[in-house]
Amino acid sequence: MWYAGKDLVNLQLDRPSRLVSKSTILQFLPVLQINPILYVSSLKFEEVQTFGNTNMLDAFLVFLIQEITSAVISEAVRGLGSVLRDARLTEVGKEFDEIKSELESMQGFLEDAEKMKAEGNSLDKSMVNWIDQVKEATYKVEDIFDELMDFIHSRGGGGLVGLCHNVHHFPADRTAACHIAEEIQEVKALIHKIPERSKRYNGRQNPRERIAAESSQTRREEPFFDEDESKMGIEKNRELLFEWLMGGEQHHIIVSVHGMGGLGKTTLAREVYNHPRSKKHFASRAWLSVSISWSIEELLRRLAEELLGGMMKGKTGTFCINTMNMTTLTKEIKECLSQKRYLIVLDDVWHVRVWDELSRYFPNNEFQSRILLTTRNHDVASSLSRNRLLALEPLQHTDACALFFKATFKSSSCPKHLHHWCEEMIKKCKGLPLAIMMIGRLMSLKQRTAFEWKRMCQYLQWELSNNEILKPVERSLMLSYNHLPYYLKRCFLYCALFPEDYPIKTNMLIKLWIAEGFIEETQGTTLEEIAKNYLEQLISRSMLQVAKRSDTGRPKACRVHDLMRELAFIIAKDENLCMVEPDGIARLNRKTRRLSLLKSIEGARSSTNLAGLRTLHVFTSDLSFSSLKMICSGFRLLRVLNLRGVPITEVPHKIFGLFNLRYLSLRETNVGEIPSSLARLYNLQTLDLWKTKVKRLPREVIKLQNLRHLFVEDIDLHELKYLNVGGILRGNAAPSDIGDLKQLQTLRTIQADNDVLTQLGNLTKLRSLGVTRFDAKHRINFCNCVSKMEHLLRLSIKASMGQSLRLDNLSPPPPHLQKLILNGHLGNVPRWFSLLHNLTHLYLFGSRLSGRENQIPYLPELHNLVCLVLDQAYDSQWLHFQVRSYENLKTLCLVNMSGLNGVVIDKGALRNLQVLHLHRCKNLNVLSGIDHLSAQIYLKELDRFDYSQPQVRHLPNVRIH
Repeated sequence: MWYAGKDLVNLQLDRPSRLVSKSTILQFLPVLQINPILYVSSLKFEEVQTFGNTNMLDAFLVFLIQEITSAVISEAVRGLGSVLRDARLTEVGKEFDEIKSELESMQGFLEDAEKMKAEGNSLDKSMVNWIDQVKEATYKVEDIFDELMDFIHSRGGGGLVGLCHNVHHFPADRTAACHIAEEIQEVKALIHKIPERSKRYNGRQNPRERIAAESSQTRREEPFFDEDESKMGIEKNRELLFEWLMGGEQHHIIVSVHGMGGLGKTTLAREVYNHPRSKKHFASRAWLSVSISWSIEELLRRLAEELLGGMMKGKTGTFCINTMNMTTLTKEIKECLSQKRYLIVLDDVWHVRVWDELSRYFPNNEFQSRILLTTRNHDVASSLSRNRLLALEPLQHTDACALFFKATFKSSSCPKHLHHWCEEMIKKCKGLPLAIMMIGRLMSLKQRTAFEWKRMCQYLQWELSNNEILKPVERSLMLSYNHLPYYLKRCFLYCALFPEDYPIKTNMLIKLWIAEGFIEETQGTTLEEIAKNYLEQLISRSMLQVAKRSDTGRPKACRVHDLMRELAFIIAKDENLCMVEPDGIARLNRKTRRLSLLKSIEGARSSTNLAGLRTLHVFTSDLSFSSLKMICSGFRLLRVLNLRGVPITEVPHKIFGLFNLRYLSLRETNVGEIPSSLARLYNLQTLDLWKTKVKRLPREVIKLQNLRHLFVEDIDLHELKYLNVGGILRGNAAPSDIGDLKQLQTLRTIQADNDVLTQLGNLTKLRSLGVTRFDAKHRINFCNCVSKMEHLLRLSIKASMGQSLRLDNLSPPPPHLQKLILNGHLGNVPRWFSLLHNLTHLYLFGSRLSGRENQIPYLPELHNLVCLVLDQAYDSQWLHFQVRSYENLKTLCLVNMSGLNGVVIDKGALRNLQVLHLHRCKNLNVLSGIDHLSAQIYLKELDRFDYSQPQVRHLPNVRIH
């Protein structure tokens, strides 16, 4: 008889693996409960070892090993064996334990080997083969684990409980489970067959010892540049640095220069340091190259050599600085600097602690002494130089062309027949001076034929990793990559999946990283918040570039510099992790884990060797329904399926058999219906149906207990700044028990219904909510639920046709609300608006607000407001913007204000405004004070306005449409 063990309460669930959630553990509890042989109270869940900084393939292997070595898996297989009463299966858990020990013992050697490889040290062939074998075994174990999960959830119709009740009626279950057990034993044998591992580990110099011996000798190599080449495009920045270094405060200050590798930070600093003006202005100067590997003693000895020379005369004789004790050495440094105006350059700083260690030796002597610091890390620069921080930007196209022509042709122009290919090369470099000069030198050695230059453009990726001339570029970029912790490496490499110059939406990228399992859970912080921090770190370290920012400065889209993308692609492709295949997938091998399709996928039918694929992004509209069906049947272990923009009208039913799926995007497709079999995607975290034709969600959506983000119909708000698009669209009908999805953070956008709105009170983790078809009967219910949403950041509400938005009961509002979109008649501004202290974006459509003293009540005091859109939202004749109101407003849109006669802006008001739109205000005839604004002003369809007024026509920042 099956029964639950009474000691179940002793099962420790407080320390699950970071990559195996509590919900996953709970799925295995029925097995543990019903088996009378298992001693549940004795089970312990081992913590997963946290590994240190790793490189290249380790970035992905680490998190795989963490998942594989979870004790949950071992216990699940043991429990399964006990349920099926098969000793072979019961022993499988022990097999997993042994595999776990083997993989963990290999981890340290993987770290050392990859660190050696990243520093340019070659690995012997046996070590390379060993790494490949470890990777192969790890991937096989991952496949087995996913198959095990599929087996558990697909048998019996009710998970493990159903399996247990029906096991004797399904002999095939025993066969399938035994097959999994055999596969586990095969992997164990594979690992044991890796020949003489211990001999190879110990039969040569330990990698750690070798690294330690070489680290003190490792210096960043600086390529030699022609003096005229190196100075191109730096004049403006050089003069700015002179201004900062030679003027201002008497006390010593830090001036920082930051930017990605290869932008010319060191070149600029050296130009300033060696300039006659610096030599004349500063009595003492010293240059310290810090780099990643540094020690305070070594830096101080080099500083003393720069300031005092190699030998120093003392009272008792001459001393060699290299043999001087540190106490005497630091005393001499301080004495040398204390009575002089000095300039110290700290080049290539990676950590703030460098300054923390050195600062005590730089006296603040009130002689206008200066520290000039270069770094790739924005956080380092901003923490040390708040007011004198220079962010280097890529060269403008004109300067980039001049530099490339100089390096390639020793001329200011290029041959006409090569002009197109010169432009292609320069485009690849994206304004990166180091890359422009090195590629220019490479091309100067090539035949000046269009055929040869076309070939070089096509194979630049190969040249980057194999041509000695381009090694400085590769080393410079690799240095930034190597310095990343492993959890950032895998996130960065993942970006190689996106097409060249593709603006990657940051919100989407965050959800993808979570779906892939890249984000390490921290108690008290959501995975999304941790992922945002990862993104900010990659931007700060100049690994990702911001393509678009919000009005608040938050990155909305990012991209990878072309050469950084080439680097990521080389690493990822070499490790079979992120394959981007533009011409079809038939040629890919069975090890491929992540794939992007950029063009046709003809030939996919024969690609049965991609069964281990975990991620598929489709960036082409050339995808037929039949091809999609084939993909879904062949790639059954997919975690991520991105079909955005693919012209399909229905979803192949086999997609809903992808049990491992975490992320499914059907955004901007023509899909009109989602079937009830959606319930089979029990691991799904993100379901994106934005801009599809789906009108109703199936009731079975409530079975997706891991769902975190549900996008149905919504609108892209950036369009509202320019067009009257009516705000929020119609929304989708949702099941009445939507409140069962307790993990939901995003729910946009659903139609109001009393039962649905009552359920919203259960969604305590919501960060973003959209509701349409709102009317008076929903008021109390809805307001009570929303007032309790402590984490809500975004709220959009649209009233039903002819209904008012009566929201007075929404008090207090969610305390952290940042974005509010209201579409419907308000009449009066609710008093709780005064409590929106964190509100940054406010969109009001059809509100018909009454003014008070030519102002909208409460809004001027919302000091964090950066974007205000008023569309048919104000019924008074005058709108007055006074000083000290809307202090941080950057975007203001006044649209469809038919009753508005005049707008008055006091001098000094709206001082931070960047964009002002006035559209379709047909009775507006007075626009006073715009000559005080520095914002871009767009005027359109103002029927009664006199555009010939001098204060309008002669303003350079006014655009009339």
